[in-house]
Amino acid sequence: MRFENDAKIQESFSKQAENFESTKMNFLHQPYLEKAVSRIAPSKTDTVLEVAAGTCACGRAISPFVQAVTCLDLTPQMLKTGKKEAEKAGL
Repeated sequence: MRFENDAKIQESFSKQAENFESTKMNFLHQPYLEKAVSRIAPSKTDTVLEVAAGTCACGRAISPFVQAVTCLDLTPQMLKTGKKEAEKAGL
């Protein structure tokens, strides 16, 4: 299903994708990610779906503790940036 503002959203977030990896962004703050992972209490047998994932910060944080993570986002550039960061981290 496509919505009339999808293209505008993709255009805006495509421009922001690299900035989402800035440590100034709250959702990349390590204590936040550690708290999120601890609250989820993942298991090695879990398969995780992150929706509206952006650059997959949460998915990358949880990936060492689960079997698999799939990240979905409307903006391909966000996912591309997240994949690049995951590869750099050996995830």
